[in-house]
Amino acid sequence: MKIHELAIKTGLTAPTIRFYEKVGLLDSRYVLRGKNNYRDYSEETVEHLKIIKRLQSVGFSLDEMTELFQEYTVDKLTISKGMELN
Repeated sequence: MKIHELAIKTGLTAPTIRFYEKVGLLDSRYVLRGKNNYRDYSEETVEHLKIIKRLQSVGFSLDEMTELFQEYTVDKLTISKGMELN
């Protein structure tokens, strides 16, 4: 899906989505580039952005989310960090 559709599904603006990509919250698992260099997003991206919105609503900073996603990605999510999500 293109960024406009993703923005509608998540309630975020296109510039916000691009910013999340720029700071590393949306990596190549969530943003694919076509031959025309347009961004293409999957349904997984919708869910990932909803998680980001939830984490922000409970006070997580962008840096904290980046760290959390990096730890989760390499399967090093500690019990204490996991409990912070609840």
